[in-house]
Amino acid sequence: MPDWLPDHFWQAALVVFAGGFIRGFTGFGANMVMTPLYSLFIDPAQAVAAAWLQDTIAGAPLVPGAVKQTRWRSILWIAAASMLTFPLGLYLLVIAEKELMRRVIAGTLIVGAALILSGWRFRGEHTTPRDIACGAASGVIGGATSMGGIPFVLYYFAQNTSAAVTRASAYSLTAIIGIFGIAAFAVAGILDRPLLWLVVSVIPANFVGVWLGVQTFARVPDAGYRRFGLFFLLAIGVSVLIWG
Repeated sequence: MPDWLPDHFWQAALVVFAGGFIRGFTGFGANMVMTPLYSLFIDPAQAVAAAWLQDTIAGAPLVPGAVKQTRWRSILWIAAASMLTFPLGLYLLVIAEKELMRRVIAGTLIVGAALILSGWRFRGEHTTPRDIACGAASGVIGGATSMGGIPFVLYYFAQNTSAAVTRASAYSLTAIIGIFGIAAFAVAGILDRPLLWLVVSVIPANFVGVWLGVQTFARVPDAGYRRFGLFFLLAIGVSVLIWG
């Protein structure tokens, strides 16, 4: 491997390609793919920060096309609550033992994917208090594992919302809270230069994955895309928990 490439370049390239594909295909889930896999070869706290930064960068080009279909009133409340509770999750990430956090990350993914796969659906209306509760949960989980999308998915994705609206809302939410999270990780001292170089070096692999995911989504029925995404995430969580 050339000297100028960062350590773990090829592993990271495969991780972000897979995360990008899921991001483009389902509108969410890149962090749910990247964080557990990243944690297999880098520090869990850095895995969380790297996945968060990578997903924010890769999701940026998808935002303009999502603006019209986003449920803005709901998304803004979710984003505001998430930013308020994000520091609590980040604090837990920083103080926790590394091996414990690897298992927490994998376990969070398994529980989230299993809940959605079980067919559980949110049956109420999207009210402001419920939006705030969703955002608060997303913030804590996002700060600790970068997988704050799980409460959002249970709130949007698991009900009878069209795939296009779900994806658009997820893109917009990620854009809003993404910069906040990056700043928080930087202030906490987790985003150092070697990690930034690793993330930047594999950006092309992420964009290729996102593009392929978007193209695949256009050819798969709603039911098919949901099942595939959930089984894929569940398999990753179980694999990391067993072999991590």
